[in-house]
Amino acid sequence: MLIEERVLALQRRKAALFDTVIDDGEAFAASLDAADIRGLLGP
Repeated sequence: MLIEERVLALQRRKAALFDTVIDDGEAFAASLDAADIRGLLGP
C-alpha cells in the first residue's frame, strides 16, 4: 500500500470516528477516553 493510500485510509477512519461522536451526541462523547481523543487529533 502506498503512503498516500494509508493517509487517505487514516483520514477516512478519523472522519468516521468524528461523525460518530457528533451524531451520537453526549452519550457517545461521555465514553471517550484520552486515547480516543488523541486518535482523533493525532497522526
